[in-house]
Amino acid sequence: MKAINRIMTNICSDNLAASRDFYTKLFDFKVDFDSDWFVHLISKNKNLELGIVGSPFLVRF
Repeated sequence: MKAINRIMTNICSDNLAASRDFYTKLFDFKVDFDSDWFVHLISKNKNLELGIVGSPFLVRF
């Protein structure tokens, strides 16, 4: 049986900055990528990843 080495999931958020701050504090994730519509967080051992996608109706260009 093969082992799972990496898990990644994406969630949507109406407030990327607040979501980023919440998950970095709660799970001690580090910010790998941060833009106005997407934030990618990664665990210290790089086995867990979380993508936070801004709501397409709230992103301002």
